[in-house]
Amino acid sequence: RTNPNCQRYAPQGTPAFVSFYKGRTEPYTGERKMPAFAGYVMSTLHSLVRRLTASPFPDPDNRPWLLFFGLADNCVRCEKRLQEVKKAAVLLEGVVNVGHYLCDAEGPEAAMDAAGAARAPLCAHYGVAKFPTLVWAPNGTHSELYTEHPLGHQISNFATQRLPNVVGNLTKRKMDSSVLPSKQAYLVAFVDETSYYWDLLWLEYRKAALLLQGKVKAGVALCGKQRDLCMGYNFRGYPKIALFPAGVSGASKRQAVKDYPGDWFGPELNRWVGSNK
Repeated sequence: RTNPNCQRYAPQGTPAFVSFYKGRTEPYTGERKMPAFAGYVMSTLHSLVRRLTASPFPDPDNRPWLLFFGLADNCVRCEKRLQEVKKAAVLLEGVVNVGHYLCDAEGPEAAMDAAGAARAPLCAHYGVAKFPTLVWAPNGTHSELYTEHPLGHQISNFATQRLPNVVGNLTKRKMDSSVLPSKQAYLVAFVDETSYYWDLLWLEYRKAALLLQGKVKAGVALCGKQRDLCMGYNFRGYPKIALFPAGVSGASKRQAVKDYPGDWFGPELNRWVGSNK
């Protein structure tokens, strides 16, 4: 017996690929290779990349920007690179704004920035000479050209490395004097700093700390150096993220510790803490 879903979504036969997004369906008719699949999926997602027509500075969010400069016409590389920038925007959600500006859509006349002040056209202002170009702009006066590998996670790592680090290093003394006596929520990563995995996860933890800034403090215990601290919590392996919840202190705070069960992804960790603090 034929499955009714196959009759409904694949009337021409199987195998067939169909995207489902916000109540809409669309058959996929492109090339059946991983890069083509990935590009198609990214194109159907809600993009966190903002289309810009002027300078984003001064920025009311007070966040740094990644600015992607491309062309509207005859730039296949621009479209391919934009898909990677969209991936980076997902990884940087909440800590970095990402914008897309079309240089062939601007005129030679001066443009207006977000405050209404006149300035040179945006592409000339950032010295864009080829396309596509990606620029790190933490504020309206400083900028840095991105010249590393054009994959989404590499772009995200580049930006995260330039964000402020608000994670405090913890020792047993600091844990006993600052974390446990406080009734404020505290997030702690217990890690083996010599592990290859920690290098991969550290940037995500830093992003989570920035997203939680002002609500939950974040710290890290480097267990290779702080064995007396880490051995007191009897973790079976590292890395381990633990939330010391708000509203309790001392021995009660230690007993109420919650282990983070999810992936090391900054926005996801931020959401979990928000619902458990």
